[in-house]
Amino acid sequence: MQQREKKPADKPKQEWMLTYGDVVTLLLTFFVLLLAMSSMDQSFISRVSIYSAQHAALARKTSGKTPRNIQMVLDLVERPWEVFSKEDKIKDLLFPDNVLPPEIDRNTLNENLRVLARNEGVALVFSDKLLFAPGGAELTPGARAILAQVAPLILHTASPVNVAGFTDAEEGKAAEGFALSGERAASVLDYFLALGMQPLRFSLSAYGPSRPLDDRPDEASQAKNRRVEVFLKTNQALGGYLTQ
Repeated sequence: MQQREKKPADKPKQEWMLTYGDVVTLLLTFFVLLLAMSSMDQSFISRVSIYSAQHAALARKTSGKTPRNIQMVLDLVERPWEVFSKEDKIKDLLFPDNVLPPEIDRNTLNENLRVLARNEGVALVFSDKLLFAPGGAELTPGARAILAQVAPLILHTASPVNVAGFTDAEEGKAAEGFALSGERAASVLDYFLALGMQPLRFSLSAYGPSRPLDDRPDEASQAKNRRVEVFLKTNQALGGYLTQ
């Protein structure tokens, strides 16, 4: 009797491979999503970070909430039209008595710091007396203590920041007048960058004596012109309109 030809045994179907492939695809998609989220705009990360003046670094052990005094200042500077009437309040919130260095009392601070509204935001205007030795451009220890109180304000907003230096008319007569104003602005900018702030948020300007706050010739008036302005552009121009 002729034996039947045996058919080759059917190979088991590997349907599980399809499921495995789907899982791998989902995992890859998940990791790509995580990677995209981890590369978010660093300015957002800065807004939820807390600056510690004592350690001169970002303190990541905190909850990430904006300190109440900083939030109150942010609410004010985002409405520049209120700055004029709230200037003293902004100073008190940013610089309470317990953080002022010994060489800078409340009267000295108030006389040498102004908060001015601009078309695109708010400028903190520091006279050279608060920041530098006479005729100099290197930050004093007291200046660093003052700027340490401004740092959280910058960290908790994504607004671009312009740091501008100025001289008075007498300093501006010298060929180094514009250079001096640039060196003063650079000293302040270098301080902020040393804290780990994002360089692309900042711009630097040097105006020398060309933009005086007070053009009267007396010393008290000219002292107002020797200054550095930290300008937070909280209202950006977009299509001819100012936006918050």
